[in-house]
Amino acid sequence: LYDLMSLNVKYVKDNYGVINIHRKIKNYYHIYHTYPSIGDDLWNHPENYIQGKLLQGAKEFYIELVDYYGVDAIQIVTSSMENIVEVKNEMIREKFGITCDIKHSIFNKISKHELTGNTVLVDDHIDNVINHVEFNDANGIIFNYMDLDYIKERAVLIDGMHQKISYANDYETLLKMIH
Repeated sequence: LYDLMSLNVKYVKDNYGVINIHRKIKNYYHIYHTYPSIGDDLWNHPENYIQGKLLQGAKEFYIELVDYYGVDAIQIVTSSMENIVEVKNEMIREKFGITCDIKHSIFNKISKHELTGNTVLVDDHIDNVINHVEFNDANGIIFNYMDLDYIKERAVLIDGMHQKISYANDYETLLKMIH
């Protein structure tokens, strides 16, 4: 729902001179290990992190889910560095205008699948979706909102391996899968 990738692309271009990293990366861990200062300078620095924006259509998508299922049935599980948890909570509540259940998987401490339980996880990180499905025996949807090659390539590799994993790259498809 939040466009962290555009912030990553700008940071890496400004600090490392590398252009279009979103076409070269394998996942967020790859970004972190290839450009290690990004963790402290961007992901764990509240003032920098909140410079991003919601993905186009994210608020409308969220509102439709709330209208259909009710706010108590919706939870946002987000990956966070410890230093930005409270700022991120405020940002999410402000941008969506609705108070919902917000949970944080803490980088290198708590994984998303430990927080998601028997829900449908929608995530752009394939490993989060796979772990959610395998540990919770629940459904998951890989959401490739930026149409990134590495996500498409990995999604093709796991297609058929997990009947509980689906793939979407737009909100319309995503809503049909959830409903």
